[in-house]
Amino acid sequence: MMTWVGWPYLAIGLVVLVIVLAGLALYNRREQRRYRARDLASIFIQWGCQLLGDFFSAYSVGDYSGVLICIHKLHERLTKEGLPAVFKDLGRKVFLHFVAVPEDLAWYKEAIAAVEKRAVQAAPLIPAPAPPVAPPT
Repeated sequence: MMTWVGWPYLAIGLVVLVIVLAGLALYNRREQRRYRARDLASIFIQWGCQLLGDFFSAYSVGDYSGVLICIHKLHERLTKEGLPAVFKDLGRKVFLHFVAVPEDLAWYKEAIAAVEKRAVQAAPLIPAPAPPVAPPT
């Protein structure tokens, strides 16, 4: 009976094939992640978040030093101006976007009225200033 001696080569070939296919699958996942980052960068830039747009744009092309620079710029701006100042323009754009829808506009009006009512109720009573005292004559 004759034995087939090619089985080690077949096993090695199958292992190499599995490694190549796994590598291609991982590469494809990375490229899809970069495409999504590019799309997200354009959305952030469109909505006024230039720093976040630059971050995702740098990531999408593989510029990791640019990613670190964007993180550093964002950190500097957050420590200098604070979080609300960084997202103020974005908040205004989002607000205007939703106010354009009549159902959302009604909800915003109700929410603003409730906040104003609470502010009036919680306002401390400010005493009237004392009348000026006339100097003795």
